Amino acid sequence: MATPPSLEKIRAQFPAITGERATGDRFLDAAGGSQIPAVVLDRLTDFYTGANAQLGAFTGSSQRGGALVEAAHDWLATWLGVDPKQYAVILGSSASTLLAMLSGLIARAPGTRDELILAEAGHESNLGPWLRAGGSVKWWGADAMTGESSLDELQSLLSKKTRLVAVHQVSNLLGTVEPLEEITALSHDAGAWVVADGVAYAPHRAPRVAEWNVDAYTFSLYKTFGPEIAVLAVRWDRLEELPTANHDFVERGSTASFELGGTPRSSAAAALAVAEYFAFLVGHSPPAPGVGFDRAGVVAAYDRIAELETPLLERVLADLRSRPAVKIIGPNDDTPRVATVSFTVPGVKSRAIAEAAGARGLGVRSGHFYARRLADRLGLDPDDGAVRISLVHTNAPSELEEWETFLDEFAPRAR
Repeated sequence: MATPPSLEKIRAQFPAITGERATGDRFLDAAGGSQIPAVVLDRLTDFYTGANAQLGAFTGSSQRGGALVEAAHDWLATWLGVDPKQYAVILGSSASTLLAMLSGLIARAPGTRDELILAEAGHESNLGPWLRAGGSVKWWGADAMTGESSLDELQSLLSKKTRLVAVHQVSNLLGTVEPLEEITALSHDAGAWVVADGVAYAPHRAPRVAEWNVDAYTFSLYKTFGPEIAVLAVRWDRLEELPTANHDFVERGSTASFELGGTPRSSAAAALAVAEYFAFLVGHSPPAPGVGFDRAGVVAAYDRIAELETPLLERVLADLRSRPAVKIIGPNDDTPRVATVSFTVPGVKSRAIAEAAGARGLGVRSGHFYARRLADRLGLDPDDGAVRISLVHTNAPSELEEWETFLDEFAPRAR
C-alpha cells in the first residue's frame, strides 16, 4: 500500500503557499480559483521550451506539441470518467465560454422542443447563455430559506416540450450538492438534455460523468489545481444533432470542430501535470510527463482530498454556529456539501469583513459570486451579498485558527 503524503508535504508542492516565493496570503476562497502545484509550472516551462510550435507541422517541436494535446484530451476523459468514444472532450478558455458556445449551437439546431428549464440557484455561466439563446424558459425555483430546489418541482416542470435542463452540481454560494444522477434520470425520461455545471464540484469530489449519464458537463481547471483552461464533455450522439462550431471545412466528428482557434496548447500540456499531482497525493510514483493517470488513481486522489477537507468543513461550520451574530446562508444542517460556506453578520457589511480580512492576508471574499438570482431569492443585499469561505485540501488548521480569531472582532463566539 502506498503511503499518502502529509499535509505539510502537500502544501510544500505549492510555491504560492510555502517556500521562498510564497505570497504570505492564506487562501480561504478557493472557489474563486485554486493555487497550482510546482509541477504544473514545470510543464508549462517544458512546453514553451520544447514543444511551442503550431500543430500539424513536421518538426520535432510540432510533433511533441501534438502528442501533448492528444494526451491531454485522453487524460481529461479519464479525469471526467468518460469513454472518449462516447463523449467528446472539448477544451476552452473558461466554463462560461464553453457553455456560451454550446448554447449557441443548440439554439441553431432544428427541433420541435422549445422549453428550457433553468435552475435558479445556479451560477450565471449556466443561465445567461440559455436566456440569450431564446426559447421558452421555465425557472426551477430555489427555496427562499435554504436555497434548495425540489425534485418534485422539476418533475412538474418537465414536459414533451422540454429541450434541456441546465443545472449546477454544487452551489458556488452555498456549497450544497445537488442529486445530479436523479436530476438526469428525470430529465431523460422526458427526453431532455441535461447540461451540468461541475465547476464547484470538481475541486472536491471525483467527476463521474458517464455514471451520472449527463449529456454535457463542464469544469474549470484553474479551480482544480491546473492551468487557465476549462473542459466540456458532451455525448457524441448529442453533438451529432448540432451544427459545427468551427469553420465549415474542419472535420466533423472531432473535438477540433468545437475548439475555436484550436486547442489551447500550453494549457493542455499543463493540464497533464495534474495527473502527476494526483499520483503524488496518493503516494504513487508519478506517471511520465505527458502521460495521464489511471481512473482508479483519480478516484483514490479524490478520496484523499475528501479525507483532508472533511475536518476543515466541520470546523468552519462548528465555529460559525458558535457565533450568535452569524447567519449561515442556506442549510444549517447535515445537507451534503463541499467545503464552501457563506454567511452574513446582520448589521455589518459583508464587504467590510472581507476587506478587513484581506488586509491581514486572510483571503475570503464577499458578494453574490455570480449566483445573483439565488442571492436575490435568499434576500441578500444585492450590492453586498455574503462573506464566503471556501477551502480545499491544501488549507491548514492554523489558517482557520487565524480566521477564527479575526472573526471574533465582528461576531464574537458565545461564552
